[in-house]
Amino acid sequence: MTNQQYSVHLSIASSSEIEHTALRLQTTREEFLATGILPQYPPRPLILESWRRCRAMQVNPSLRYAPLAVTHEVQLTHLREASQLLMRAARPVMRHLSDFLADSGYVIVLSDADGCLLEVVGDAGVRRSLARIDFVSGGDWSEAAAGTNALGTALADGHVVQLLGAEHYCSGWQDLTCTAAPIRHPLSSEIMGILDVTGNYRLIRPFLSSFIAAMALQVQQEMRELLTPTRKGKFHAKFQTAPFSPSRKTSSRAFTTNTDHP
Repeated sequence: MTNQQYSVHLSIASSSEIEHTALRLQTTREEFLATGILPQYPPRPLILESWRRCRAMQVNPSLRYAPLAVTHEVQLTHLREASQLLMRAARPVMRHLSDFLADSGYVIVLSDADGCLLEVVGDAGVRRSLARIDFVSGGDWSEAAAGTNALGTALADGHVVQLLGAEHYCSGWQDLTCTAAPIRHPLSSEIMGILDVTGNYRLIRPFLSSFIAAMALQVQQEMRELLTPTRKGKFHAKFQTAPFSPSRKTSSRAFTTNTDHP
């Protein structure tokens, strides 16, 4: 199987294909961790590059929970204050995403430019489950801290990233899918943070790559308005999307987005 075939295969969101891909990824990851060389069935180039970075940084692949970047509420407050512009710009977009993904099994996440989680919102049950691996405000989900994950890898790669199951480097988050997009400063294009959605790996949907990328651009536009001295009005975006359903059928034509790049 070629890399190109593997990438296309990952983009199929039927239940049987998700399970087949998840099992193949487990074998691929185990082979890479055991040998450090290119597996028989290699992952996507984006993932392989990230795995190699993690190996070079000596990230523990057996990690079961992420380290905390902060240990006290006052430290988290300071981190949020340092990202005040980002958080103000992201707030209306995260509210929309929370409504759009209500009862879908996803949470919505905002991180700073270092991969520290600033906000985790959404389904309370999912948030409680993710708290067991320290996927919480104050958690460090950079690649150096948590291995390959959509949020940390989007920071490292600079593009939208969607991951499934064992594409994650560390053992603790093998049952997740996450889709993340960088949020850039509207003037300097510097990455200010990451917008991410995370849920059980069976919920992976390729359309979320383009959707989250668009939402990250909306945050960027709101940031631009906040930076305008004579800002007029508030959040004007008209969202016309229907609520998300994990079982919603969509045409394959609509899902041709490359999950490695916007």
